Parts: sequence; structure tokens; C-alpha cells
Amino acid sequence: MDLFRSFRTHANNAHQLFLEFGSQLGLIGLGLFFWLMAITLQAHRRRWAGENTHRSVPAALLAGMGALATDNVFGNVSLFFAVPAFLFFWVWGQWAALTNGREVRLPWPLPAKRMASVSLLLLSSLALIHETRGFLAEAASFRGAGRAAGSERWRSGEEDLLCSRRWRRFEVHNAYALGILYSREADEAERRGFAEEVRASSERAVAACTDALRANPGYDEIFQARALAFRRLNRVEDAILDLRVAILINPLSVGNYQALDTLYRKSPVYDQKREALRQGAFRLFPSEEAGIQTDRSAHPLAPREFNKVPH
Repeated sequence: MDLFRSFRTHANNAHQLFLEFGSQLGLIGLGLFFWLMAITLQAHRRRWAGENTHRSVPAALLAGMGALATDNVFGNVSLFFAVPAFLFFWVWGQWAALTNGREVRLPWPLPAKRMASVSLLLLSSLALIHETRGFLAEAASFRGAGRAAGSERWRSGEEDLLCSRRWRRFEVHNAYALGILYSREADEAERRGFAEEVRASSERAVAACTDALRANPGYDEIFQARALAFRRLNRVEDAILDLRVAILINPLSVGNYQALDTLYRKSPVYDQKREALRQGAFRLFPSEEAGIQTDRSAHPLAPREFNKVPH
């Protein structure tokens, strides 16, 4: 498993199992996948109709595979990450071994079987509680994010997002949405000239974005949001580091180059780094699209907030 953990990927896939297989493998590959599914269901039906009474383990394995596949049909991408994919196809292989007509018995005494059953029941109950908390967290998170993104009463989203984090703290969506809400509060306070409120809201934004990155460090948007909060706290080096990481994650985002270029332009200390950034950006974007200028005038396309970095 340690080997598979190293195969980290940011799976921005189609978020639909059949569309993903179709786009990667073509119609022939998608047809082969449907064929394997049909063979699996047919083999299980034959085993279920037979005289063999030891059918619970294959049924449990098939149910687990079906649940994961259904989850990926309706929006998840877990089958396209290394560890879940390995476990899915390993379980599929175990199911195939159990449905080849041989009877499988566990060579355990009755007390050990009862203990295993009680342990499995306890683990299943804990898993059910965990998933229920996750569902409640997701519901509150979507509700809060929707309110926070509105033009009116957007501060009312904070209560739902905090409720979501009480159900599940290290969850990327509720933490990121809360960080954006606090950044919006800081922006509002900055326009009104309330320096203490700017600092307090920015610190909360940094904390929320940090929790989001602990849950999933694969989103460049979160690094950019935290960089903006660092900029408001005058932690320019931290903001620069976050934007450099954002570019490593997503080198095709013009906004990341623009924001980092704006920070570099505020001090001649960063002239060499700015030149290297410009050369990298020019290889991907025409200069008029990237908006990265050769002079030291105001940055025309960078996010407005980054133009306020103090010298």
C-alpha cells in the first residue's frame, strides 16, 4: 500500500464513470467494460441460484463493488485514484475466486467466528455513523456555500459552514468556502478602512484555507485564496510561496501568474524571479493574454486585491 500511496494524482476527470471510460478507452474499451460487468452479474446470478449455501461473502464483495461504481456514476472520481482503484479491482479478483464453484469455509472455531461477527458489526456501525456525519456535513456545506456566494445576506452562510465543520472538520469544501467567506469579510472591512477587522478576518481565512489544504492539498484555488489572506496580513513571502505552489499544481492558470507577478513587481529584490516567471508564462500564453508587463506600471489584469501589496 505504501507504493500506491505515492501515486498521487489530481483527478480532474469527467466525474461520471462511463463518460470517463469512454473518453479514455473509446467505444471499444467502454464496450469491454460493460461486457465484464455483464459477465460478473451473470456469474453471480448462477451462483445465487445454485445449491451452494455459502453465498454471503461473494454477495458482500459484489455489493461493495456496486456501491463504489454507483458512487462514481453520480459524480465521484475515487476509481481514478491509485489506492481506491487498486482495492476495487483486488476485490473484484477476490469475488472471481469465490465464484468459481469451490466452497470456502473459514477454519475458525465458533467463538472466533462470533467475535469476528461482533467486531464486524461494531465497525459497520461506526462506519455508518461516520458516513451519516459526512452526509450532514455535505448538506450544511452546500447550503452555506450557496448563501455565502450570494449578493445579499452572504454572511449568513457562516453559520451553516461552521455547522458543517462541526460534523466533519477536515473536509475540503466547507473549509475552503469558509475561507472565501472570511476573505470577503476582510475585503469589505478593507474598503471601510477597519484595519483590525481586516487582520482578524484574514487570520480566520488563513486558518480555514489551511484546514482545507490538510484535507486535500491538490487545489491551486485554495493556495491562491490563502495567498490573498497572507497578502492582507503583510506576509508577502508566505503569499509568494503559496502562489508558486499554485502554479506547480496548475501551470495553465493565467490568474496564478498574474497574482505572483504583481507581488514580485512590488520590490526590486524579486526582479530575477519575476523575469523567470515572465519567461515561463510567455511559453504558455501570449503576453497580451497573460497581462504580465515588462515595465513597472500597474498590472492591468491581475486581481485587484494583489495590487495593494505594500512596498
